[in-house]
Amino acid sequence: MEFDLNKLYASTFGYVALPYPLGGLRLPDVKGGLQNIANALAGKDMLGRTVFMPVALDNKAMPNTFINITAVKHIIKTPVTGRNGTVKEIANIEDFKIKIRGFCINYQSNDYPIDEVEKLQELFDKNISLPINNSLCELFGVNMAIVESLNLPEQQFQNVQAYEINLISDDDFDVIIK
Repeated sequence: MEFDLNKLYASTFGYVALPYPLGGLRLPDVKGGLQNIANALAGKDMLGRTVFMPVALDNKAMPNTFINITAVKHIIKTPVTGRNGTVKEIANIEDFKIKIRGFCINYQSNDYPIDEVEKLQELFDKNISLPINNSLCELFGVNMAIVESLNLPEQQFQNVQAYEINLISDDDFDVIIK
């Protein structure tokens, strides 16, 4: 059974993707290796189809994904007497918030995609930082993340399950005790 992923995303998440316009677009070298952004930001899924911004979490390719990254600065605002506005002090950049949306689809039959949904549950159950591989994450220096939540919204087809995984970035750091 063939699905129009744009229609599935629109009906489930309210998102309509733009056409893939990047074929052959040349950009300056980014991070020492991504010279052709059309190739760097594209990959192949398990069925050999081109996927834009493929995502692997814990070295497992996530099916039919869109990814969003949110970066927020922690800013301390101090009012000053006799002056309009505030004095701003940037304290730090908070953890990146990462949202992966996609669909588990059983392409072989009309049965529910139990195996793929169980793999999502296994990722959620891991209470450790997981490696995340994605071109957008790489541009922001994010290569580890912790799964914060998993959402499996209702779906209109019995062999399709939408999913949404929310993660926060994580970095290794050394603590020196004297």
